[in-house]
Amino acid sequence: MAGCESENVDYMMYDLHEPSNDNNSPPALNITIPKTSDLVRTSKRWAEVQLPIDILLLAVKDDDFLSCYYFLSDVFRSFTTTLGYVYFGKIGNDGEVKLKVALITCSEGGGEPGGSAMVVNKAVEVLQPKAVLCIGSCRGLYRDKTKLGDVVVPSKLTTYASRRMTSTGVVPCGFTTPLSSMMSRLIRQAGFGWKPPLENPEVGEVKVHHDIELLSGPEQVESSQRRDELVGLYSNAIAVELDGDGIFAAAHDLKTEWVVIKGISGYADCAASLTKQWLSFASVMAASVMYNILSDTFVFEQWPHYQNPINSSQRTRNEESFSHASVQLRSERPQVTSTQTGQHQNYGEGFPGPFNGGNFGNASNLLGSLFQTYVGSCNSGQMNYEGRIFCYKAYGRFHSFREPLVFDASASDQESGITVEAKHYDNDQKAIGHAVEKLKGKLQEKGII
Repeated sequence: MAGCESENVDYMMYDLHEPSNDNNSPPALNITIPKTSDLVRTSKRWAEVQLPIDILLLAVKDDDFLSCYYFLSDVFRSFTTTLGYVYFGKIGNDGEVKLKVALITCSEGGGEPGGSAMVVNKAVEVLQPKAVLCIGSCRGLYRDKTKLGDVVVPSKLTTYASRRMTSTGVVPCGFTTPLSSMMSRLIRQAGFGWKPPLENPEVGEVKVHHDIELLSGPEQVESSQRRDELVGLYSNAIAVELDGDGIFAAAHDLKTEWVVIKGISGYADCAASLTKQWLSFASVMAASVMYNILSDTFVFEQWPHYQNPINSSQRTRNEESFSHASVQLRSERPQVTSTQTGQHQNYGEGFPGPFNGGNFGNASNLLGSLFQTYVGSCNSGQMNYEGRIFCYKAYGRFHSFREPLVFDASASDQESGITVEAKHYDNDQKAIGHAVEKLKGKLQEKGII
């Protein structure tokens, strides 16, 4: 076995029962994975892309990307300077509302420039997914626990690069992180009902290993000595790869669901030349398991989309300050005497006082500064609906002392010029959502859609 450090190692391969294949060849597939020349050239401007998405798929090698691409429907691509080209598609069973999926690539290695940590960090903030799935290949640590082509969906990921050298030996300083309880419950049945896309299912069993530990670090391990070191330090791990530590670091910081799905393309004590032919097979198996996990789209209905915590916390602080200011204003709201009637009158719900020269002191100044944040500011954008471009915008306005801040929105169909309005909502997203729904109803009423 050229390329392996030990030639008397007994590989656990599939008994193919086919004279045209030798023991080092992967089983034949019953699907045809596209080539890069087969990828769609259907493109849309970024403004036409309907965000947020549901699932972000991250691929490293071309084999990983092409394998994921095969399982997408209604594919198109778009371009943004932040991420480069992004391929969009859908996944889900027929008859269900399908998941909106984005597929992107990164460089190999978690901490490398353009690696998984950097790419996921940017992509999650732009695309706002519910979860990030990294699809690819890895190397097994034990030949008696895994076979080539098996898929690992780890419940725990351990980083191994950090260590302390002492007089008594090496002390590992990495960390082990489990998946969230929500993701753990999902992957527990990752292999249930899964049928590997093999031309002849009888050639051998391809397993999904889910309740396992996966090592992640910066090394392409191709040495029996290094493999033995890792096994000695991390006896519960069954495979090792390069990208998961970056996925975890970014997703943890962004508070986003994540999981790594990797097919075993070789073993950690064997050089790359021996396992090259298994890379594509391992990627296809991993992507097929990914598709199996995502097929029941209703599972993800209640999963939250990513929301920028900085913007959210700032908005919360502003709203709390606004609420405090309005309470203060209500307590300080003066009464004036009408020279005509001699009766005491409160300023009405229209709040004319401070904007017509009235002076409410410090509370008015505070409210004025908060108005600069909300009132008159506009949240605008575009979305694609059944090939039509909807333009929307929302803005805040002062309403009353009891209900100081409300939001109005408008939505218009670019082609027909039809515009509708939605008024008096407690946040801009609700206002935009109702305006868009009203616009859809108007277009349906006129028989346009």
